[in-house]
Amino acid sequence: MKKRIIWVLAIVIVIALTQVGLVKLVYAHKLSDNISNIVALVYNLKAGEVKNDAGGFKVYLKDYFEHKFFVEKFIDKQLAGTISAQPLITQEPTPEELEDLVWLKILKDAWLEKIAQDNDISVIEEDLKAYFESYGGEELLKQDISEYGISYEQYKRLVVDYYILEAKIQQYFLATYADKISAQKAQEAYALLESENGENFDEVVKNYSDDKRYSENSIFLTASELVGYYAPIKDLQEGDFSKIVTVPGAYAIWKLNSILEDASAKVWEIRGVFISTQTTDEFLNEYLAASKVEKLY
Repeated sequence: MKKRIIWVLAIVIVIALTQVGLVKLVYAHKLSDNISNIVALVYNLKAGEVKNDAGGFKVYLKDYFEHKFFVEKFIDKQLAGTISAQPLITQEPTPEELEDLVWLKILKDAWLEKIAQDNDISVIEEDLKAYFESYGGEELLKQDISEYGISYEQYKRLVVDYYILEAKIQQYFLATYADKISAQKAQEAYALLESENGENFDEVVKNYSDDKRYSENSIFLTASELVGYYAPIKDLQEGDFSKIVTVPGAYAIWKLNSILEDASAKVWEIRGVFISTQTTDEFLNEYLAASKVEKLY
């Protein structure tokens, strides 16, 4: 019995040492990516960690390898010229450039996941339907992705879901006035419009609007288009201006110039004050600047 226990302990020690050795080889970049990926999956290894007073988050090595394999395949198809789309790159990135690209992607994705989890934000079926409609349909997307030799489900999970999630988190930042400078600027613009019942709209546009294309030129909308961030326009009379609304990447204040109407249709002519807000990348950079970033791989 004693010998049996000794043998069992010896085997356990050998297995433990083997595991430790494998993990060390992974972090020392001594194993192939495929083998390192298997070890990372088995032991749920970290690629890095972001620490701050709020707790931070972890970045996992399995995500690093999945993204790396995905990007490498995508780049190979681009450089081989076997796809119909215009190539996004003209030469193969160096190993260092590829590593930086993948690291930044998994770092950003992990940060987005943390914000989503902390604030109950998720990608739902309606979000995906809207994305597919804007693309021209899910079948067209599948057809385009097939040219890259990439799994559609993987593309949807790694690219589409995070694209939608980033847009929703950007809207969350706007709704919660996370960009205090832009929020204050929008409130100042609104207060000035209130002070003169909108008669000073052109002056406010000149001093506050960051996008003059839609501030100095009219936008024409039909009744079916008065939804989402255009919905407040339905309640306006000619010459009125709206409350502050959030649009992608900006705060906006609409002004209804006129309502054009004929026998067949009704069209709302509007202009807007647009105050640009920070991008998600800028919010991420702020977060990282206040954190300690530990890259392990």
